[in-house]
Amino acid sequence: MSTVWDRWRKLMETGTTSHLEKFEDTDGFIREQFFDDITALAAEICNCPTSLISLVDTYNRKLLFKSMYGNMLEGYRTFPIENPAHIYCVQNVLNTTDNKLFEVRDSAEHPELSVAPATSALGIKFYAAMHVIVDGIKVGSFCVMDKKPRQSGLDDSQRLMMETLCNQLNAHIRMRCEANEALKEQEQLLDRRQHLSILAG
Repeated sequence: MSTVWDRWRKLMETGTTSHLEKFEDTDGFIREQFFDDITALAAEICNCPTSLISLVDTYNRKLLFKSMYGNMLEGYRTFPIENPAHIYCVQNVLNTTDNKLFEVRDSAEHPELSVAPATSALGIKFYAAMHVIVDGIKVGSFCVMDKKPRQSGLDDSQRLMMETLCNQLNAHIRMRCEANEALKEQEQLLDRRQHLSILAG
């Protein structure tokens, strides 16, 4: 049975950073209303104080926060990945093979996350997430969090809405990537034409 570190090494080999860059420059994430609306809705529907869209940058070993609702992680735009087993959003990417809801109903009962920095410093007890997908690759998490454990987890209606919102999120990202790729191709074509024009004198 593979360990978290085995799966992390495999993810490192696949790499997420090049896929993320098809969506947005990883050095300069900006807040956007669409993504902020998604996290606000998720927090409201799931009755959680915090919701995030986080992306895993394997090259720089850090989480990038595209959107954040609530003040649990106020002041953070990135978060270092020192031990992938201790990062909730990385655990989601590594531990689910399809885009089903990943739930930690009580972090105190999870041997790795119970000692995670986010558990001790931020008091996270409940976490539920689905995958953010770019170019067909799992690159991050769309999640809700609470400082109180929830032994029953999200109810069926909340699960359905998380799935619906995540589908909208991933569809938006897919369209953004396609638009960016089309723009890149247009710029390359323009560069070639300018180069040929110079050669033709």
